[in-house]
Amino acid sequence: MYGDATLEQVEAMADDGCNHMVLLMRHSAREFNPAVHDLENPLTDEGRKLSRRLGRKLPKAYTLRGYASPAERCVETAQLCLDGHATEGGSVTRVRPVEGLGVFYVLDQMKMYRVMRDIGTLQQFVSAPIDLSTLAKEAEEFDENLVRALSDQQEIEGYVKRLEERYDSEEESRQSPEPAALVKELEDFLRQQRSNDDPAEDREPND
Repeated sequence: MYGDATLEQVEAMADDGCNHMVLLMRHSAREFNPAVHDLENPLTDEGRKLSRRLGRKLPKAYTLRGYASPAERCVETAQLCLDGHATEGGSVTRVRPVEGLGVFYVLDQMKMYRVMRDIGTLQQFVSAPIDLSTLAKEAEEFDENLVRALSDQQEIEGYVKRLEERYDSEEESRQSPEPAALVKELEDFLRQQRSNDDPAEDREPND
């Protein structure tokens, strides 16, 4: 079930004496309506239920603070976790939308959301007409001009070629890290942070 693996990890780290924790997680279960842009698909009722459940089951010794992508379903997931935590007597602060946690292909997300608000939906925003009729020709001309400029600069041309070859070589050898390795790296970081804490601030264990 959604969040069970997270709960197990949190409880294990709490038992290990961890005072501070950072949970990186996706939003809860969401709808999928192909008629709208994916960012506009909200949580399902089941997704909301699971978010609250996760918050209720988190250890009450911790104060929860939420940071989320500006997408509504992400903010709602975080807020419902905090609400569930508070319902069971846990301490919470607030959820803060953070642009840096949002979609990677938009450079200015706050501007994007303002435009969405003004013109209606993200689907209308990304469907705005763009004239691409001259793009291919201009790209070809740029490439020709670049080749012509480099032909007179053999040193630069060789340097650019070496960069391209090194990039291609690195792309072939680059592999995505295993999830277990990422988890271990985060655990090591949190343990290091804990070791830097004042012992007087250690959290009292739960009954």
